[in-house]
Amino acid sequence: MSQIPLRIDGMHCAACVLRVEKVLKKVPGVASASVNFATGQATVDCEGTPEEALITAVEKAGYGARLPREVVEAREDSLAQHRLRIQWRKALFAGVIAIPALAMMVPGLIPHAWMGRYNALLLPLCAVVMVYSGADFYRGAWKGLKEGSFDMNSLIAAGTLASFLHAVLVLLTYPHGHSYLDGIPVTIGAVLAGQAWEASARRNTGKAMRALLELAPAVALKLSDEGEVSVPVATLKKGDRVRVLPGERVPVDGVVIDGKSTVDRSMLTGEPIPELVEPGQPVVGGTLNGGGLLTIEVGAVGEDAVLARMVALLQKASATRPPIASLADRVAGIFVPVVLGISAVSFLGWWATGDQAQGIGAALAVLVVACPCALGLATPISLVLGLGNAAKRGILLRSGEALQGLAEVDTVVFDKTGTLTVGHPVMQSCQTEGMEEAELLRLAAAVEQRVIHPLARAVVQAAGDNIPEVEGLQSYPGKGAEGTVEGRKVRVGSPAWLGLSPPAGIGTTIAVEVEGGGRGFLRVSDPVRPNAAATVEGLKKRGLRVVLLSGDQEAEAKRVGQSLGIDEVFGGVDPAGKIAKIQQLRAEGRKVLMVGDGVNDAPALAAATVGVAMGSGADAAMEAAAVTLQRSDPLVLLEAIDIARATLRNVRQNLGAAFGYNSLALPLAALGMLQPAIAGGLMALSSVTVVGNALRLRGKG
Repeated sequence: MSQIPLRIDGMHCAACVLRVEKVLKKVPGVASASVNFATGQATVDCEGTPEEALITAVEKAGYGARLPREVVEAREDSLAQHRLRIQWRKALFAGVIAIPALAMMVPGLIPHAWMGRYNALLLPLCAVVMVYSGADFYRGAWKGLKEGSFDMNSLIAAGTLASFLHAVLVLLTYPHGHSYLDGIPVTIGAVLAGQAWEASARRNTGKAMRALLELAPAVALKLSDEGEVSVPVATLKKGDRVRVLPGERVPVDGVVIDGKSTVDRSMLTGEPIPELVEPGQPVVGGTLNGGGLLTIEVGAVGEDAVLARMVALLQKASATRPPIASLADRVAGIFVPVVLGISAVSFLGWWATGDQAQGIGAALAVLVVACPCALGLATPISLVLGLGNAAKRGILLRSGEALQGLAEVDTVVFDKTGTLTVGHPVMQSCQTEGMEEAELLRLAAAVEQRVIHPLARAVVQAAGDNIPEVEGLQSYPGKGAEGTVEGRKVRVGSPAWLGLSPPAGIGTTIAVEVEGGGRGFLRVSDPVRPNAAATVEGLKKRGLRVVLLSGDQEAEAKRVGQSLGIDEVFGGVDPAGKIAKIQQLRAEGRKVLMVGDGVNDAPALAAATVGVAMGSGADAAMEAAAVTLQRSDPLVLLEAIDIARATLRNVRQNLGAAFGYNSLALPLAALGMLQPAIAGGLMALSSVTVVGNALRLRGKG
C-alpha cells in the first residue's frame, strides 16, 4: 500500500470535497482518499494505482489535480495571485451590474410604465454576468449532473437559470411585471467575492508549512579538492562535507566535524535559547548558525531530513479530518439534494396559492441561501491553523484525529524517566571522611572515566575537566572498579563491595575509598525536570487526572510523584503492565493521554487514546505516538493541550454557526420572507463569518 498526495484545484464547498473523494475511491486499487478543503490537499492510499489514473478521475469530475512535485512554489504562488485577481474582477463586474438590478427592489424607484424597458435592458446585462462571471458554476453543475452528483455549483446554476428564464417569460407575457433578475448578479457576485476572500484566507493558513520549507537553503558551500564550491543542496550526498558561515542557515542534517558555534533551533523546536555545538554533535538543516564557522559532514538528505519529515507530517495531518468533521461531511452529502427538494416544494406551494412570482422568488432564495460554503469551511480552515500554531511551537501532530483527541482527553499518564525527569543520572551530593570533597571527586572520576556506565558518566561530568589519568584499571561488573591514581589506589563501586555502610538518603549511592584513609559517598539520581511540577499543576487546573506509571522501583517512583504533587503513582511496571493499566483506564471510560520517551513506552503510547512522545526520546516512541514534542520541556504539553482545545472550540463554533445559519435561513427563504438578493448577501456573510472566526486562531495557543 502506497500513499499518493495530490494538489486539487477548483473546489468550492464541502460537497466538492465529497465529490472528489468519491471519484478517487472509485479508481481501481484505491483503499481510501481524504481531501482537505482548506489546503487543497488530497491523500490517497492505494495499491498499484498509477498516478495518472487518479489525476484523470479528478479532472473528469470537473476539478484540477497535480502532483506536489510538479508544483513549483514560486510559480504556484504567482498563479494563485493571478487566479485571485481574475476572480475579484469577475465579482466586481457582477457587483456593478447588481446596482441597477437592485433598484427594482426599491418600491416606486422605477415607474411602472418603465418596467418593461428596464427588464429588457437588464436581461442582456445579466446574461453577460452569467457567461463571463458565472461560467465556472455552470460548467461544474453540468459535469455534476452528468455524474448524478450535486454541489454548490448545482445550487447556483439552478437558481440563476430559473431567475433568468422567469425574467424572459415575464418580458414576453407581461413586460411591466416584476422579475427577479437582481438575484443573478447579486448571487454570482457575492459567491465569487466570498470565494476570493476565502481563498486569500486559506493561502494564509499554509504559512506554517511555507515557513518550514523556506528554512532550508537552496545552496550549500561544499568542500572539495578544488576548495569551497557553491552547489545546490539537492545534489549533496551522505558523507559530503559542507561549510556553514556565521549567520547562515545549516543546509542539511549532519554532524559537526570542525568548529564550534551556537545554533538557533527555535523554528524547529520553539525553544528560543541557542544551543552550543562542537565536533561530534548533530545539527539539523534549517537551523541558524551563530557566530562560529562550522564544517559539517552530511547525514540525512532529501525526504529523510528532519525538516522534510516535519513538512511531510504537517501536510499529512492537514489532509486528515478529526471525527467531528464527519458530521459536516454526512450533512453535506445529502444537503444539496434536500435543498433542491425544498426549493421545488416551496415553488409548488406558492404556485398553489396563485402567487407564481412569489414562488419563483422563494425557490430562488432557497437555492441561494443554502449554499454550503460555510459548512465546507467550518472544520478544515480551523484545523490547518491549529496544526500550524502547534508546529511553530515545536509540537507535531500526525492527524486531525490526534488534535481532537488531545483536546478531549481527561486523564494524563506519565512515564517517569526522560519525561518528568531528565533521563540520565546526575550527581546530587558528596560526603567525605579524611579528604576534601573536590579531591575525592577528582580521584573517583579518574577511575570512572574509563568505565562505561551511566553512573560513571555522572561522576565524570560532576568532576569537570581537571581529571588525572588512571593506571592499572580493573573493572568488576556489578560491583565497581579500581586503579592507581597519582600513586594512590582508588576503589569506586557499591558500598557492599567496599564493605561500607552508606548514609540514609534517596538515590543511588556510590562508595569511594582512597589508599591512605580517604573515603566518601557520592549520591546520584535522575533529577526532576525544572518545569515538571508546574506542568502537573497546570494539568490539574485544566481538570485533568494525572497518573505516574514507571518501570522504576516503587520507592523512587513515589518519591518523584510526591515531589510533583501526583497522587496516583505506580512503580515497577513493565511495558505489558503499562498497556494493561491504560486499557483499564479506557475501559472505565477515560480518554487517556500517555506521555513517554523510551522504547519500552512505545506499546503504551500506541494503546492510549493519544500518545505523546518527547522529542529527545527514542525513535520507536515517536513512531508510536500521535504527537511529538520537539522540546524536552514538559510545559510544552500544556501548550499542546491549549492549542488543541482552542482549535476544537473554534471548529464547534464554526459548525454551530453554519448549521444555525441554514436552520434559520432556509425556512425564511421558503416562506418568501427573503428576497433572492438578500439571500445571496446572507450566504456570503455566513462564509465570511466562519472564516473570520477561524482566523482568530492565528498566533493563539
